[in-house]
Amino acid sequence: MVRDSTRAGAVINHVRSLIGNADFIRKETDVNELISNCVALLRHDSIRRGISLKLHLAENLPHPRIDSVQIQQVLLNLTRNGMEAMKDVQGVRTLKICSAMQNEATIVISVRDRGTGFEAATEEKLFEPFYTTKPKGVGMGLAICRSIVEAHDGRISAVRSENGTVFQFTLKV
Repeated sequence: MVRDSTRAGAVINHVRSLIGNADFIRKETDVNELISNCVALLRHDSIRRGISLKLHLAENLPHPRIDSVQIQQVLLNLTRNGMEAMKDVQGVRTLKICSAMQNEATIVISVRDRGTGFEAATEEKLFEPFYTTKPKGVGMGLAICRSIVEAHDGRISAVRSENGTVFQFTLKV
């Protein structure tokens, strides 16, 4: 509980700095470790929902200079969204989180769910503030994710597939 409350305080401080355009706390970070920590935080929730979290992490990734708390928030949001998207799916419910080198200067992280996906018409609006596909959604989660990723000189996107959705974002090395 102490670890979680300390992390919650750090998240609140980092969100305040994002809103106030303050400087990020950037340091060299092991992205795979960050992903593993995110999965550990969500393990209980995934078990409760009957969802298997699978990791496919590239070895020997360089350590980009990032604000790890904010990038972890992006991962947590995308992972939670993916788990929510699979709530009505029957059969195997697996969420895959992958890391890889996109090119020599860019790491790509993807979160792939096997949910119901989204309508083609909503693809352009997904990352806009106050746009939501959820009945009780506020529409800020993906907009904040986009702001965080773009503040790290990266890009975020969503791709529909016949078996769900893939959200991916990039980080510069």
